[in-house]
Amino acid sequence: MNWVSLLLLNVLWFASVVGAANQIIWPSAVCLLALMMVLVLQQALTKTDFKIIVLSSALGWFIDGYLSYSGLIEYQEVLETPEVMPPIWILFLWIGFGATITKGMQWMFNNHLLGAFFMVIGAPLSYYSAERLGAVEINNYLIALPFIAISWLIYFFILIQMTAYRNVSNDTLVQ
Repeated sequence: MNWVSLLLLNVLWFASVVGAANQIIWPSAVCLLALMMVLVLQQALTKTDFKIIVLSSALGWFIDGYLSYSGLIEYQEVLETPEVMPPIWILFLWIGFGATITKGMQWMFNNHLLGAFFMVIGAPLSYYSAERLGAVEINNYLIALPFIAISWLIYFFILIQMTAYRNVSNDTLVQ
């Protein structure tokens, strides 16, 4: 299950970024739907996972909404969205990441220092890669990339708190 969710998350990232660069939304939507269906069919989603998905969506809206509204990053718009809202495709990525974080990347919760390092390096690198593929344009690297790194680090520490004290026996969706 772990490698399947990671593979599907990476396919979602690539489909979202390349799709946005080419003004196409459907690959991103199809990949997110496939990822969620696999997790549901394998009964891999828990109550905590749904809380993480909601948190991820809200933080994604805030973080990428701020980056867009401030002009630090210009996103390729596939569908018209309000000025304070990030593009749909990036919200799909936040939802997918939230759905898979406890499945394919649980090693980050076992080693917080390594997980924090991964977030601080991996998140800005992901945005930089999206720029290289044409999905975003980073207008100020010196402000945008540290903001992304710090935002994702805070997100990670919130996730640690959400997953640390869950009652595993009472965390299933269907009993």
